[in-house]
Amino acid sequence: FGHGGLFFELFRIFEKKIMLALLCNLHRKDPVYARSIIGVLVDLGVVNEILLMPKREDIVMLDFIVELAVFASRRGYIAFESWFPGLLAELGNEMLHASLEILHAKLQLEAARQRGEDSGMAVYSSNELTIMFKALGVMNMSPNNAANLKALYAQFFELAPELERAENEHGADEGRIEKEAETLFLRLYRGELSVDRMVDVLEDLHDSFRLHMRKTYAHVIQYPLEEFGFFDNYPEKELTITGQLVGTLIQRHMLVPTREPAILDMIIRALQSAPTSKSFHFGMTALQACQTRIEQLPVFCAAIYQITAFRQNTTSPVVQLVQSIIGCALPQRSGKPGEADLMGGLSGIGNGSTMDHSRDNSPGVISAGLVFHSIRPSPLPVIDEPFSEPSEDAKDRIQFAVNNLASNNLEDKTSEVDALLLPRHFVWFSQDIIVKRASQEPNYHSLYLQFVEALDRPLLLKCILRETLVSISRLLNAESTISSSSDRGYLKNLGAWLGGITLARDQPILRENVSFKDLLCEGFAANRLLVAIPFVCKVVEQAARSSVFHPPNPWLMSIMRVLSELYATANLKLNLTFEIEVLCKALNLDVKEITPSSVLGTSSAAAVAAQRGSVDMLSAELAQSSIGGRSSANPGNAMGRGGDNGGVGSGSSAIAMPVLSGADISVDILTVLTQHASFQAA
Repeated sequence: FGHGGLFFELFRIFEKKIMLALLCNLHRKDPVYARSIIGVLVDLGVVNEILLMPKREDIVMLDFIVELAVFASRRGYIAFESWFPGLLAELGNEMLHASLEILHAKLQLEAARQRGEDSGMAVYSSNELTIMFKALGVMNMSPNNAANLKALYAQFFELAPELERAENEHGADEGRIEKEAETLFLRLYRGELSVDRMVDVLEDLHDSFRLHMRKTYAHVIQYPLEEFGFFDNYPEKELTITGQLVGTLIQRHMLVPTREPAILDMIIRALQSAPTSKSFHFGMTALQACQTRIEQLPVFCAAIYQITAFRQNTTSPVVQLVQSIIGCALPQRSGKPGEADLMGGLSGIGNGSTMDHSRDNSPGVISAGLVFHSIRPSPLPVIDEPFSEPSEDAKDRIQFAVNNLASNNLEDKTSEVDALLLPRHFVWFSQDIIVKRASQEPNYHSLYLQFVEALDRPLLLKCILRETLVSISRLLNAESTISSSSDRGYLKNLGAWLGGITLARDQPILRENVSFKDLLCEGFAANRLLVAIPFVCKVVEQAARSSVFHPPNPWLMSIMRVLSELYATANLKLNLTFEIEVLCKALNLDVKEITPSSVLGTSSAAAVAAQRGSVDMLSAELAQSSIGGRSSANPGNAMGRGGDNGGVGSGSSAIAMPVLSGADISVDILTVLTQHASFQAA
């Protein structure tokens, strides 16, 4: 399992179904392989397809898929409390028998553990088991299956107290957790643990059902972020080891999707330090330890390549690697959409002091190769001099101020930047905000917006809006965004940012800039809803903060009707339906009560379909090995916020079956347990 490249080639050569069957068979022979398998699938960027887009024929592998889902949930890629009920809603009674068998096997495993017969196999937590029982408890099922479920619940009821005790033991002892984390670092620095072995230990902690072990993992991950300000005081040996650890964590996808952007930003800030500083050494060491992985992070590469000290270190292999990644994209920048458009949109400027935006100056002039024509950035504002970058000294001072921006120093940092930032620098500054911050740090959107508003430069806001639309357009049209979940995550972040700087501030998004209904139709016609729907949902979600654009605003509801039509008729995959449901929840709407539009069958949509052709998005993910095309998934964002979608739809049946409610589970449970002590699934 250490040969991700080999597995990637096998996935390209063989049908996915065959490869998944082989992996499933391997898991069934030895379940301890499940964690290694999820690591490989994340590295290949196919974990989304397996977990979020299950097919009915995959039910024969349900035990394998659920096992992967549990580990993916513990690692932050999905929310199991949303995923399992959603799977039941999609596949219905067809997966009932297999689900009962999974519960039976896991309860037997837990019973053996409590007897001291720990096999080392994955134990489900009480919360994970409860999620499965609750979801199954509202389904229609035969009396025999209902009785079996009750019997299994009775067994769970007996095992739960000891299971919960084991889960929560030492979980509230923060002092013990901190001590264990410190001990791990001491063993690492003393040489008792190699960096690879340290990461193996962290993987065990991360995947454990025990709360205190998962907290220990989180404490270790947080440690470099908290210590970053003191790295210049570290001994060289310990600092080098810390850099290697951080890089290896990135390399092996050991950072949860919500934490990885902060770690990457820390590396960017380290590289912005003086080239002779220890912080810069830390950043370079971390990059050297994750060279294979950074090929999957083109936006990150674009950000660090803008740092002069990094770019000038031409003898470093990692600088040469980043340069080759950027260079592979450059020849295509005026051609078809793809990696070049992505990099051009997010890196934006070259090495010169003057910026050339001539190709973007005319509104409505869109490359004929683009899929999405409905997003059109405005031309650059006209000023008395050409737009250019600040001097290196001014640039470093501005970036240092923004890097250290916080709510309690907003006024001071605003004054520092205001004194340095001239109108001719606005495009450079806008791109810096978009590339390094808005696309990667959604939790800080409100802070950056407060900062920009405090600068009180109307022209700057126009530049930021324009550069946001330029970057969004290129991400929407880049082929790499289809295959890279990280780039789709950046697109969603920029969608939230766009809505935040417009709708949330009661400012309209002009139709001449973005026509959301047309954008959804173009995505439908070109089979690119995977990028269109999440982007639109993230933008429109910000209307919940508006006093003007919230329901029943006609502009908003016209977009919601198109989303309702897609929800009802487009046979969307599970992750896309969740995006729409999350949006409706934020707007206090019920998607089933929104009258669908009828725009998808219009002649214009058909014409676009004929022009674009049909593209299988998921096949494209493995059909080509492009830069950034095998990035791991940040699905946790959609699934984690979809957990409140209500009840689970019951499966269809030709015969009216009794419904097992939560109250039924507690009725005469001991009698049922006696009658069904031997589990027999119908």
